[in-house]
Amino acid sequence: MPNNFDGKFLGLITLRKALALSRNIVSVRLIEKSGRPWSSRWRTRPAFVPIWIGAFAWFGSSVVSPLEMTSAFSTFANGGIYVTPYTVDRVEDSSGRQLEGHIPIEKEAMSPQLAYLTTNVLKAS
Repeated sequence: MPNNFDGKFLGLITLRKALALSRNIVSVRLIEKSGRPWSSRWRTRPAFVPIWIGAFAWFGSSVVSPLEMTSAFSTFANGGIYVTPYTVDRVEDSSGRQLEGHIPIEKEAMSPQLAYLTTNVLKAS
């Protein structure tokens, strides 16, 4: 049976408060109640990252790689704009002339308002 790390029960609380206080059982139960098709389809959307972090924190593992997690969190900092991760920005020769360069691929993943609210929840304690 799932439970919180500290074993304490705080009664009924809002999802916002549960995420702020790292009450991971709330995330686990939300995913259980919403069903696998819903959770599988939505887990890759940046707005749902905090819920998935809570759920996978309880399980002790994650199906999300560190690169995926980092790129999802960076969407919040970018005001809702998702940038496809890349490792090499540019390649120069010995005289500093650019041989190759990377142009980031950006797409709007969420509204700036939702990015702000999610960041606000993640900062809460």
